[in-house]
Amino acid sequence: MIKLIALDLDGTLLTGEKKITEENKKAIKLAKENGIKVVLCTGRPIVSIVHLLEELDLMGDDDYAINFNGGLIQKTKHGEIIYETGHTVEDMKYCHEEVTKVGLPLVMIDTVRAYEPTPPKGRSSIYNTLPHPIT
Repeated sequence: MIKLIALDLDGTLLTGEKKITEENKKAIKLAKENGIKVVLCTGRPIVSIVHLLEELDLMGDDDYAINFNGGLIQKTKHGEIIYETGHTVEDMKYCHEEVTKVGLPLVMIDTVRAYEPTPPKGRSSIYNTLPHPIT
């Protein structure tokens, strides 16, 4: 018996236009009606997928999201953290030093903000779509 369906977003649940098809919405609704837990999994922070969680009715007391490629598991309704792991400040300083040496951009993301100390040259950040500012 299936108890849980974990769905990746980009290239899996979402179309190329970042939309959820009606067929997928119906399948997710049917799964939920049959007692199967549906969890969205992504490299993104939860703030950037709230609209999808709402669209799929995955914002209940017992709904979860797996974010940051498994680095954070949260209850979706209030953001309660169930599990988290991350990098230390020392790790991030080292990463910043190394990518700066070779001229690459770096973005560090926490639960509410994207930190972009070295913005990409010649284009705007892909993180401008987050509902919180880039620092």
